[in-house]
Amino acid sequence: MPEGDAMEIRVLGELPYQEILRRDEESLAQGLPRVQIAVCAERCVTLGVSQREDVEIALRRHDPELAIYRRTSGGTAVLHHPGDLFWSVVVPRQPQWTGRDFVHGYSRFGRGWVDWLLQRGHPSRWEKTGAWFSAYCFLSGLGEALVAGSGVLGGAGQHVTSRALLHHGAVPLTVEPRETEELFGMPEGMATERLTSLRRLGLEPTADDLQDIASRLAEGVEHPDEVPRAAPGGGQGAETRL
Repeated sequence: MPEGDAMEIRVLGELPYQEILRRDEESLAQGLPRVQIAVCAERCVTLGVSQREDVEIALRRHDPELAIYRRTSGGTAVLHHPGDLFWSVVVPRQPQWTGRDFVHGYSRFGRGWVDWLLQRGHPSRWEKTGAWFSAYCFLSGLGEALVAGSGVLGGAGQHVTSRALLHHGAVPLTVEPRETEELFGMPEGMATERLTSLRRLGLEPTADDLQDIASRLAEGVEHPDEVPRAAPGGGQGAETRL
């Protein structure tokens, strides 16, 4: 475990995305080791910080009532629904916390998800996927995605300052393939084939599960070299957005 403060764990419950992001950015500004997990309270789209304005204009033209927010991390767009889970890990910008190559630290910062899913009979992994559809973040091939079975379950991005690192992501409770394909102009059948969700895996996380997931995320950062539990029965620098 890194020297200094232990990871603080916060289970925030159901919140609108703007408030979830505000709390992530507050944690980043404080720069203290912290894990947060929250439940999305609204249907919305989040856009990576560098996405062009015409992307937002096109989405609003398609659905004027759609809530659209910009993440402070990179990547493209993701559609979210009530019940989807947002999670984040914040650590000080120190090698003993971030690791040697935090840009590629998906398996470490998101190991808690792999551990929790494995316990429920769903082997999963963080991996580089194909660049199947650049406009949709989970299918863009940017960074790594959380893959469960043959489908992409979630994704993550980073906002890094000279003081701290924020690694945050989303795991959907539900996926609406036709809605996703129509909203983003995705080829018919792609969302059904490529995306999955907790409910498609037969999972419906409870409040206790959220606490468990958050604890496993914290453990993955504090003890990065430990092997995840088996399933039952068996350089300082400029601010960046990744």
